[in-house]
Amino acid sequence: MKRLTHICIASVLVVGCGSIPQSEENATPSPSTVELPSDLTRPPSPIGVSGPNEAPLQKVVKPSAQGDADTSGLSPEQIEAMFAAAFAQQRPFDDHQAVCLVMVRAEGGGWPRNPPAHALAEFAKLTDLPVLPGSSCAFGLYDVHPVVIDSGARAMLYSIRIENIARDGTVTFWGNATFGNLGAKGAEFVLRRRGNGWRADATGVSAIS
Repeated sequence: MKRLTHICIASVLVVGCGSIPQSEENATPSPSTVELPSDLTRPPSPIGVSGPNEAPLQKVVKPSAQGDADTSGLSPEQIEAMFAAAFAQQRPFDDHQAVCLVMVRAEGGGWPRNPPAHALAEFAKLTDLPVLPGSSCAFGLYDVHPVVIDSGARAMLYSIRIENIARDGTVTFWGNATFGNLGAKGAEFVLRRRGNGWRADATGVSAIS
């Protein structure tokens, strides 16, 4: 029977109340910081935050990804199929101006990384919006929406989390679409070879916030 797991989601990844293994707390890398340009001392119009009581905008933000992902054991076709599954969770909304991609492997600390260039290029076939690596984006000004660091443009953040790679190439992973703090959709999939390609089959475990 199909299971629907409602859990709390925050930041880049699906995190929750015990249904998804978490290893991020043991991650050793320290995130780098990126200086926002001076014209972003207040949120740009897509953020929609204004008023006399608004808090000062922090000029230093944490990018959604750091460095390049480890793609060992995965073919380009597998990575591209997994990101397509993430895209299927939620298409960008009308107010989104860009798309950001993040790739995570559960082993090795589970730190968010940039996917390879071929994944960005293939994903660009799914949308007319600019497709950027996660290091070009941050999870929101005031922790509200994912945005492009350089411009403040509102973005949809798509991530894949590799849970396990079997010897036959079968991959268990999560595909997630994050559009705001506590605003995301994700599902668990098993990626299997089908003919000359790969197909992501949903396990029935999903998350929404």
